[in-house]
Amino acid sequence: NPSGEAQRNWLEGSVPKGLSAQRREILRSALADHAKGVREIPDGANYGDGVTRYLEGIGPAFWCCYAVSTWCKDGTGDWPFGVREGLVAGLWNRARQLGRSYDKSKVPVPGDAFIILYRHKTTGRLTGLGHTGLVAAVGQDFTIFNGVEGNAGNRVKLTRRDSDIPELAGFVDLVGDSDV
Repeated sequence: NPSGEAQRNWLEGSVPKGLSAQRREILRSALADHAKGVREIPDGANYGDGVTRYLEGIGPAFWCCYAVSTWCKDGTGDWPFGVREGLVAGLWNRARQLGRSYDKSKVPVPGDAFIILYRHKTTGRLTGLGHTGLVAAVGQDFTIFNGVEGNAGNRVKLTRRDSDIPELAGFVDLVGDSDV
């Protein structure tokens, strides 16, 4: 479980210590894009500025999962599970099939992806839509975690998320070096 030091380092904008080289590089890539101010131009276009790097050959699209895929490739040399994934449900399902997903009863490791799956407001059924980003640091009691996310407020954004929200399905070990 990352210490208070990891939380302080995150607030200072650095990658937590004690991570594998691949996890460090994945987070460095995401943090570099945040530092560059990657955002949509015009706002709401799902395209523009540095966003085009994630969507090369695709065109305008919801891009949170494409950003995670790109950061993973930057850090590991390959797409997550060998596939450039653009759909959150696709990343989640592939990770589940490969035994690389885990629910929120386990404390995530920085560099893992978090998965939020949306449900229909009246039926409660999964809609097939969702949101993803990277876990960057975890609070000592795991009631909150910090993330770095693409397509959050139409930009790459640093966030703080509650771990107990019902939409949080779980986490994905992108590099395969944790005990899932």
